[in-house]
Amino acid sequence: MRSDRDKELSVSEQEARVGLIGFRYIMEQWQCTVEEQQQLLSLDADTFQVLQSQASPKMPDDVLMRISYLMGIYRALNTLYPTEERAAGRIRLPTTDEPFCGRSALNFMLTHSLEGMALTRRYLDWIAQA
Repeated sequence: MRSDRDKELSVSEQEARVGLIGFRYIMEQWQCTVEEQQQLLSLDADTFQVLQSQASPKMPDDVLMRISYLMGIYRALNTLYPTEERAAGRIRLPTTDEPFCGRSALNFMLTHSLEGMALTRRYLDWIAQA
């Protein structure tokens, strides 16, 4: 069984660095607050600050998985909409589409954490491929 330290070290520094660059870009495009960013990564304020400030970040597997979901969602939105502005704006627009039930995709992910990200990604990938 892996210890917490082993989990943290299973993500290479290069993967963590690239993931954080992508995460920061997406968060800027979606105009997410620091609190929203922390919640999306399921990190407390102190851990989030340490992760953001490290030149060679150490990142748990689950944080990289969350970033991966967000990158997939970003890609799907940019496939569906003709401009980055429309794609970025769509994340905050309420929709009656399943599974969101009147909420925005961002609100759905913030409410349902990792499961919400997985459902959002699957749904948007499905729509983008239709």
